[in-house]
Amino acid sequence: MIEVLVFRETILSFQVFTDGNHLEVKSRSKPVDRGGVGQAEPCMRCEQSRQQGLLGGQTGLALSMLRPRISANSHNDGTLIWLIIRNAYMVHRLKHLTVLLILAAPYGMADAGPPIPSHMIEGNSGVLITSTAYFTNPAEPGEIFGSPSVSATALFLAEKDLESFAVTENLWGIMEVGYAYQRLGMGSWTDDAKSALGVTIDQHVGVHNFNLRFMAIQEGDFDCPWMPAVTIGGHLKWNESQTKLDQDVGGLLDLLGSDHSRGTEFTAVASKMIHDMVVPWPVMISAGVRNGDAIQTGLLGFAGERSTTFEGSIVSFLTETLAVAAEYRQKPDFLDAFSFRGYDLVKPEKDWFTFSMAVAINEVTVAGAYANFANLANRNENNVFGIQLKYDF
Repeated sequence: MIEVLVFRETILSFQVFTDGNHLEVKSRSKPVDRGGVGQAEPCMRCEQSRQQGLLGGQTGLALSMLRPRISANSHNDGTLIWLIIRNAYMVHRLKHLTVLLILAAPYGMADAGPPIPSHMIEGNSGVLITSTAYFTNPAEPGEIFGSPSVSATALFLAEKDLESFAVTENLWGIMEVGYAYQRLGMGSWTDDAKSALGVTIDQHVGVHNFNLRFMAIQEGDFDCPWMPAVTIGGHLKWNESQTKLDQDVGGLLDLLGSDHSRGTEFTAVASKMIHDMVVPWPVMISAGVRNGDAIQTGLLGFAGERSTTFEGSIVSFLTETLAVAAEYRQKPDFLDAFSFRGYDLVKPEKDWFTFSMAVAINEVTVAGAYANFANLANRNENNVFGIQLKYDF
């Protein structure tokens, strides 16, 4: 039996049971005499988000969330609970992540801001594969710099693996500078290339993403309550592996349509917080367009010809610190399909879908995702699991 001081005037007692396959938590709560503990004060990070427009109005997510001043030897809210459960049961299957997210969510996380926007895999504020008009960790009013955010994302595909490491910095609350490095482990593609073409290719490719985004319209501007936030962006991408990969396969990528190692994209996205819908919690709807020449977000190079595609997301904020999201991203199909000696080396590029859940725990946001990436190079990747850790300084 473990007793932990949690948010507001309670002590939570709980026991963790595990047989290696199942996790069970039994808990009860009781009042605590806080003695000389001081009065509560507003959460500044929530005030930031409210002024940016994310929490919006009297029905916003966290306007009533308070941060108690607790004694120096006490742990903040859900953090200690998270650590104890994590140590009691080493989670090595992604399905257990959902249990931990739901379990941690109700216990305050008093310093936490909204769990979304987080970082998309290309290095700017968004969900997982799409952008939002809102920025993560915006600068306080009157300040130039917001606090930076960093994240690490791992996606586990059936035949490959994809990682992203991102950092963003907010300026004046209306501008975002971001960078991400994406690494794709080629998996079975190296074996198929060896069998079909008799060539040896590198085990992974890497893409650098440089992003600059500006919030042209803030939510509610021009005295219009229905006005969404609108952000426009420019994105420079460099695939450090495309030239060598094309050489290794004898110029095949160039022949099929991937003839550039660098490319640019331009994006415009609108986001709107909607309250008092059919569901009793706030919902954020985002929709945008992307104009570029990237093949598989640049992981397989760039085409030199451009296409404009649609993307969007719906995020439901179940609590101040717990959100679920669904995304759709239309994909161009620049690279010609190619099969040789019975091996499908390149399949047509198709649209992406994701479903995710994110929880904010103080400065850390933890997200789990399920995605359908359709065809990625030589295989169908429609059963993708992922996890992201983001830290706001």
